[in-house]
Amino acid sequence: MMGVLGAFAISSLIHEYLVIANFNIWTGEQSFFFMIHVFPAFIEPSLRNHDKLPTIPTFTADYVKRFVVNNL
Repeated sequence: MMGVLGAFAISSLIHEYLVIANFNIWTGEQSFFFMIHVFPAFIEPSLRNHDKLPTIPTFTADYVKRFVVNNL
């Protein structure tokens, strides 16, 4: 997962650089776009292993308990 995060982070920096080089502005839109696409890589393992949820309540664990497990 860290490799995927690193690849997306480097790609977002390259795209930000291209926007800065062409338009001389930094908006952060490219970084945001790439990071929201890598976010499911961190959530999906929790959803896949919903029967082994951690005991510490998190947003993902609560979501899985309320919507995924109850609808199975």
